[in-house]
Amino acid sequence: MVERAQNTQSKRKFNPVLVTGEAKNDEEAEKVASKYMHCPYVVFTAQDGDTVYFTYALPEEQRWWMDEIIKDPSHLRLEKARAVYPEKLFYPTEVAPHFPKEKTTVFTCGPASSIPECSECPAYQRCLGCPGTVYYKE
Repeated sequence: MVERAQNTQSKRKFNPVLVTGEAKNDEEAEKVASKYMHCPYVVFTAQDGDTVYFTYALPEEQRWWMDEIIKDPSHLRLEKARAVYPEKLFYPTEVAPHFPKEKTTVFTCGPASSIPECSECPAYQRCLGCPGTVYYKE
């Protein structure tokens, strides 16, 4: 089980994003689901065969990031991905990321092992950074 501290400090509004992705096979789907369960934006992750399910708590400013993942699912090591941005959330009435108790300089669920930290990513100029790292832009 992943121990997480609830985000109570952010003034940002976080929107739910429901993602369904297809991996190459069951084994790859399990690897993807277990790797990204450490992402502070992930509220829920599950796997069923070669399909992975995620619920993200994503700030509106980061929607471009999810749109990029849907265009190119290989960012999450998936073959296909689909995102749903619900208009209304019934329960729970809000979603929030889970910030780790201590921020680090290296993310645990980064999209590419070739990028060791957020500040070296080409998208960092427009990105908020990972909430689990010291590079997060509050």
